[in-house]
Amino acid sequence: MKENRRLLTIILFFVMLGSTMYGLFTPIYFISQGLSYERVVFYMISWCIGGILAGIFGKDLIDKFGVKSWIIGRGIFEPLTVLLLLIYPIFRYPPEIQGILSGIFQMGFWISMDILTTKTTDKEHRGKQQSNIYLGMLIASLISPFLGGLIIAKVGYPWLFVTSFSLILGGGIISLFLKLETKKTDGGFFKVDRSMLPHFALSFLRGMTFSMTSWLFPLMLFGIFKDELMLGNFGTVLSILAISANVFGGFMIDRFGKRAIYSFFIASASAWMLAGIFAGNIFLVMIGIITFFYNTINLSNNTLFFNSIHDGNATILVSQRLVSFCIGSMLLLLIHLFIGYEALFFLSGSVVAASLFFLRKI
Repeated sequence: MKENRRLLTIILFFVMLGSTMYGLFTPIYFISQGLSYERVVFYMISWCIGGILAGIFGKDLIDKFGVKSWIIGRGIFEPLTVLLLLIYPIFRYPPEIQGILSGIFQMGFWISMDILTTKTTDKEHRGKQQSNIYLGMLIASLISPFLGGLIIAKVGYPWLFVTSFSLILGGGIISLFLKLETKKTDGGFFKVDRSMLPHFALSFLRGMTFSMTSWLFPLMLFGIFKDELMLGNFGTVLSILAISANVFGGFMIDRFGKRAIYSFFIASASAWMLAGIFAGNIFLVMIGIITFFYNTINLSNNTLFFNSIHDGNATILVSQRLVSFCIGSMLLLLIHLFIGYEALFFLSGSVVAASLFFLRKI
């Protein structure tokens, strides 16, 4: 198991370095190509739809080709979607095509990753071991914003996409060395285990805050900095906070269990509300605090979820949770078409507070 955890860390590093590098700047790239802000939001919504499709059909793919299939598939096919961005200025294809394809391969990847994480971690040390696996992803997220902004500033978007293409492909090749399979699951995607509904509710609500932290924060910050390199630099600061949260959260969860998790949710809800009140420099500070506690909550939800599933039902439950997550993410983006950023901060704070109700049922 230790060798597989090491490989997962390396795969996450390469795939997420390439994916985060171009993903952070893709909405800004579309805007620079003349797309309206509303159309960029629809691009994000289409990405969520792609994730939903991956979740619905994820079990069938894994049952037929094995648990590694989504990881290998992302390594092969996501680079092709990156190349699509290179030809966008020529063909001006609907950006929703880009969103759906990216959502399928990126979110399908997490079906395999979550199953493998469950299989390669021990329940007693899952917080720390999960934290170690995600370390590759977090180190990549530390490098990618600055590196992506630097590449854009020096040589432009095309070289950003070429670099991302190479890194993601490298992660796909490394995934071929994983040696682990999982049992086929009886039943289909729509067979629901009612005892898991609180987990799905938590995932749905976390999906809403994901849209804020991963999609809308970069657009807000670009509106402040108006420069890709500055956005990349600040993204690196946020990544440092995410790494700190990952290490801190893993230790606290293993040490204090649910008491630590409740504290993370309460602190996160407070941070969202305060961010909706303050502006200016303190607003950037609140973005940092939100990022820290978002990552501790992410680790908490995963630990609780992985503790509740086993090999016999892992594929269906992971797929169902992913779909819940994508629906929540899509809902907040749809709401954003009608309300502005400030209201979304208060909504996100309410969402995290509401999560405490479902947390009590686990």
